[in-house]
Amino acid sequence: MEAKVIPLTPLSDGVLCCKNTALPQLFVGLSKRQCLDYVDQMEQDTEFSKDVIRVTGKTTIVVVASFLEFLRKMENERFEV
Repeated sequence: MEAKVIPLTPLSDGVLCCKNTALPQLFVGLSKRQCLDYVDQMEQDTEFSKDVIRVTGKTTIVVVASFLEFLRKMENERFEV
């Protein structure tokens, strides 16, 4: 099995980010559609919206650590009563 190179870009403070279309390569098991939906939801959430950058109509940059935290938040909310 050949390893894939996933383009990550470090920001000035060392935070890793990537295009939203690269997220399925980082988070195995999530489809491209799921990732795009989650990024849209992140953008609507005031806690995470600062970590989604719409550069152009077709290019969106996402802070990887924030995406993971968003997934954790969604999981916790799913199991709350």
